Amino acid sequence: MTITFRTIDKTLIVTTDDGIATEYGPDRYAQYIIDTGRAEDVLAIQEPIPEPTQDELHTSIKNVRAAALEKFPRNSGVSTVYEQNFQAATLGAGDITTILRNGKTPAQHLTDFGVHLDMTADQFAVYVLAENLAAGQKMSEIEAQYLAVYYDGPLTEQSVRDYQAYCALRTAGY
Repeated sequence: MTITFRTIDKTLIVTTDDGIATEYGPDRYAQYIIDTGRAEDVLAIQEPIPEPTQDELHTSIKNVRAAALEKFPRNSGVSTVYEQNFQAATLGAGDITTILRNGKTPAQHLTDFGVHLDMTADQFAVYVLAENLAAGQKMSEIEAQYLAVYYDGPLTEQSVRDYQAYCALRTAGY
């Protein structure tokens, strides 16, 4: 018995010693394995599924976060809490060493935003956290977990799935 592979249509061809050929296209690979007992042939011709890039994973986790947060009612102040405001507030106004994505330290970020509301950096941090809590403890947990996963090293497909499951638990009933 000889086995050949026709790459154009991804067909395995089994030719018996007496010259009888049987073709197994992609829709018949399972039958090929049953007939020949050679699963390794099918595995060898499968195209590998490419690993997602970090950009794709970051987009995925952002989409999961956005979908989860959309389930909660919000007041007008909460929309300003997301992203850097929340991160800066959780790090605190005294943090002058961490650099946020906007290139500022949490202290600078909170000061810049707080001044528009006639607040100090500390007052603005308290305001941001209070708004998050007013919108719901679960929403704050989703945001905090997002920040932890997003900034805690390279993302993996598993970390995105874990975050999605985490969000599903927190949004149950909304």
